[in-house]
Amino acid sequence: MTDKTSDQHQSDLGLYARQALENPAVVEALARMKASCAQAIKECPIRDPEGLMLSVQAARITDSFERVLLGIFENGKAANARISIDSERKESRMSRVVRRIS
Repeated sequence: MTDKTSDQHQSDLGLYARQALENPAVVEALARMKASCAQAIKECPIRDPEGLMLSVQAARITDSFERVLLGIFENGKAANARISIDSERKESRMSRVVRRIS
């Protein structure tokens, strides 16, 4: 069984991550960062391996940031499911019958 406060914390973080991912400013910022990284990679001279490596690292960091937000969002969804399951487990048999009837 998981800790309630931990699940609630994960759920809250998931909500914040969802809000960030749906925020037009964040979406635009990520798109611009990706475009900027792609442009930097294209413009980097082939004889500049260090510059190319730095440009690729910047692109990876941008992708990683987005993946982290998505991961936090997914963890929040899982925490919500655990909270729901735990609350149903703790519900008495009579309460379940009454809830199903009404």
